[in-house]
Amino acid sequence: MQSERQLQKDFKKAPWKSEQEMDALLAELPESGVSSHALTEMLAVLCNPRFSGDARQHGMRCKLFSRLASNIRDKGLFLPLVQALEKGDAQVRAALVPLLLKVDNPRHHPALCALLDSSKKAARLAAGQVLKKIGDRAILHALGEKIKEPAFQNRIEAIDLVVSIAGAQGAPIIGIVLQIGNPREKVKALKFLGDPDTMER
Repeated sequence: MQSERQLQKDFKKAPWKSEQEMDALLAELPESGVSSHALTEMLAVLCNPRFSGDARQHGMRCKLFSRLASNIRDKGLFLPLVQALEKGDAQVRAALVPLLLKVDNPRHHPALCALLDSSKKAARLAAGQVLKKIGDRAILHALGEKIKEPAFQNRIEAIDLVVSIAGAQGAPIIGIVLQIGNPREKVKALKFLGDPDTMER
């Protein structure tokens, strides 16, 4: 049986050359799986450019992380995963989006919405994916609070998200843009508010 400490060492080295070798490794783990602490440590490795130079090894790490975390339901992982959406590359983000849905934590929805301010378009798109898939009242509230921030630079993207998630029910949030948005943002808001198809959803 492999210990967590050894697993973390192996995770850095990524010695597995096939899915079969990865299966054998997973079979050696205890039934309880790995701890949230160990996953957080592995997440740091995934986001460290020092370990992503070898594409094959990096890809294997991302696959293993996805499998190790697939049964985790610890909401304490939500924030580290959100932060990794910006720090990680495309492969890391692809692995994290489905995991975030499993550990959804409304307490940290503002941190997820904060990624809409990221200078990295890929991070904004990944955050938007998660926001749409969760798509509940807590998410709409967090989006509304983000839209209210005077310095928010990507309000137009946020408007699209609100409409996609809530349709007509998002009208009060979009209405905020008419009060504080710039001319371009206000035009976007009016376009949706005046669209019968959107307002009938």
